[in-house]
Amino acid sequence: MGYLLVNTLLCVTNVTMAKLSNPAARFGWMAAANIALAVFLGIRNTPLASLTKHTYNDLNVLHRVIGYTVIAQVILHTIFYIMRFGAKNRWDIFINRPNLEGIFSGVGTLILLSGLLRHRGYETFLISHILGAVATILFAGLHRPAWRQKIPIIMIAAAIMWLLDRLIRVGSLLRNLHESKATLYSLPNGGIRLVLNGKHAKGTVPGTYVFVWIPSIGLTQTHPFTVVGNTKLGLEMVIKAHRGFTQDIYKYAVSNPGSAVKASFEGPYGSLPSLEHYDRIIFIAGGSGAAFTFGLVNTLLETSGPGSSQLVTFLWSVRNKENLTWFSRHLDNLSSHLSTRVSMTLYVTEEFNFPPYQDFPGNTTPDLGATEASFSQIPQGAAVESLRLAPTASRLTQHTLCSRLPWDDASNVAELDIKYGINYERLRVREAILGAIQHMGTNQRVLVAACGPESMMQDVRAATGDCIRSNGPSVDVHCENFNW
Repeated sequence: MGYLLVNTLLCVTNVTMAKLSNPAARFGWMAAANIALAVFLGIRNTPLASLTKHTYNDLNVLHRVIGYTVIAQVILHTIFYIMRFGAKNRWDIFINRPNLEGIFSGVGTLILLSGLLRHRGYETFLISHILGAVATILFAGLHRPAWRQKIPIIMIAAAIMWLLDRLIRVGSLLRNLHESKATLYSLPNGGIRLVLNGKHAKGTVPGTYVFVWIPSIGLTQTHPFTVVGNTKLGLEMVIKAHRGFTQDIYKYAVSNPGSAVKASFEGPYGSLPSLEHYDRIIFIAGGSGAAFTFGLVNTLLETSGPGSSQLVTFLWSVRNKENLTWFSRHLDNLSSHLSTRVSMTLYVTEEFNFPPYQDFPGNTTPDLGATEASFSQIPQGAAVESLRLAPTASRLTQHTLCSRLPWDDASNVAELDIKYGINYERLRVREAILGAIQHMGTNQRVLVAACGPESMMQDVRAATGDCIRSNGPSVDVHCENFNW
């Protein structure tokens, strides 16, 4: 709010509206200054990380706010000049070379709005963001090329910061590529387990994320993945295949199960909460977001001694029961710590607990066929959102071809209910959080750490807000939004 207030004051102070070129020029100057600030706060290797406690992940929020401010100022800059020259019917002035270059710079800032879609298509966002940034900086400098006007100096400073950051990141990738390899394993329902080894991976903390580069699969692409574990075998990442790079990785893992490929990474990035300062920690995950919460809880269980009084609640919701096998080793590890202070609850939202289907030898997929006998076993009024009626052939084939990690206990899907006690219903976030917090004292601290779909994160924030009261505990929330 302070930043926006200062920007507003600087945009209107000593500006007369009698001459429309005055506010137009002021908005242009403010946009130029904010472009340099946005670049400074958007680079991954920011010097602020060593000067303050704020990481790239923290500063990225400010980077986006400043970016949207630039777009608003560019639009106002354009509107005021259109009003000025349009009133005089001087439309030809907009096709002069300097003004055309200003228009191209403005188009570049609009391309940067693709950041709103970064969670829907990472590759598209990344390419458009780079192109938009280059166009904005380059053409803004050409728009007002006179050195005395300082605009070229501001744009050159922004370009140097951006290029230095890129060089550092490329250097890190090339350094780690020398002796790093990634081993790929396919998992049921489009999952991938990626294990990345190398001497530079040893200090990476689970719960943070790294940008992975696999030249043989995506020569020009790096993609961020969360580290769920760091063992002597390397960094373990569990990934849900979508489009683009992750889909290519999945196809390779299916065709070449357990194979190792040359790979590299740069990072780690991410801001993790200090778990030791809380009396109760509630972990909430949806789908592959469990990579973050398992990473945190694994670290917590390793560092806390047997005499720890911290209360731990672990909640994980998935659509299909087979997806639980993605983290079977971590589920077993957490199960071994279950006690009066550590609890775990698993939710499956798109299946019922039917008897195992034994159509062919070795099949462990539940029979979800729509038969009268099967439906007679469904509890009346069962709290589920939808029902998956039948597994497709591709799903069964995918499951039986799924390769296993050498250190994993390949859990039989039909035995998951016996091992973990699954709830076939929707995870009701508000009720779960309120139930875990209601008996906490006013002098105690609670952390809610969550990662999952945006709808779940909204429920977590809303529920946490409802828990804040004068006679209740101190409640903090950490939602991992992946601000890349």
